[in-house]
Amino acid sequence: KLNAEGDPVAPWFGGIWGFLIGVSFVVVIGRIYLRYHARVGMTGYATVLGAITGIAASSIVHGYLMITYRETNFAYLAAGSCFGIIAGVILGGASSLIIGSYQSKPAVQT
Repeated sequence: KLNAEGDPVAPWFGGIWGFLIGVSFVVVIGRIYLRYHARVGMTGYATVLGAITGIAASSIVHGYLMITYRETNFAYLAAGSCFGIIAGVILGGASSLIIGSYQSKPAVQT
């Protein structure tokens, strides 16, 4: 519904919140992983949490957009949740690479 009449809410709302959620996800997952010294692989851990975060964030954003555009068809929310899972898995994989590369660098001692 990007071509709907009225204010162009969807691209700005989805883009800004998606970026903020992605950045926050990397920070939070890194802190949780380091704090609790999880004995699991970072890739699997981040991917599962990414999928959960993706479905939750996408459902909230698509729910808001459905209210804004007065959309009553549940298929939009279901499709948005599927995209959220896919985006979350990608976010989790990218986060695990970022955190893994940060952890693998030795600290330089002076």
